[in-house]
Amino acid sequence: MDVEQVQTVVNEVGADYFPIKLVEEIAEASERNDLTDEELEKLVLKVKEAYEREEVEPGESVGTIAAQSVGEPGTQMTMRTFHYAGVVELNVTLGLPRLIEVVDARKKISTPTMDIYFTDEFKNDEEFIRKMGNKIGKITLNDVIKNFNVNYMDNVITAEIDQDILDERRLELSEVTGEIEKTFKQVTINNNLL
Repeated sequence: MDVEQVQTVVNEVGADYFPIKLVEEIAEASERNDLTDEELEKLVLKVKEAYEREEVEPGESVGTIAAQSVGEPGTQMTMRTFHYAGVVELNVTLGLPRLIEVVDARKKISTPTMDIYFTDEFKNDEEFIRKMGNKIGKITLNDVIKNFNVNYMDNVITAEIDQDILDERRLELSEVTGEIEKTFKQVTINNNLL
């Protein structure tokens, strides 16, 4: 059925105020589902009923309702983010900034997160999970050093690695020093001093 035929049915049921886009969508649905004239009339009546149910009364405070509809979930989202008990590190964008990211459908979000579910074989193996977290998580030198000193006279940088943090993150000193040696030309290692 073409748009003109559907428009005729729409006019017959007293829905001549339908936007042309809606009439076109009804025509597409009618053609796609091969509706009879009787079925088309039923469809138009259902659409008319739904359309009228969604209309707003003149004078309705739509701005306030819209603000409330956006504000309440944003507030709830912010409150939920503080209930991550037991999570070692969680940095999330809270409240309005995150809501803006979602509404704008930004390609690059400021704090991307990922939920990873382990199979039954590994889900209770805390050591394995920590090692995996360390492999895929971002750890900087600043995260594992205790003291940092720059000697401008001798052109030397000294960094003391915090062994407790290495143990906590299940890292080996050789892993840290290996990464540092990739960047700097001369690295001297003395216990946990670089």
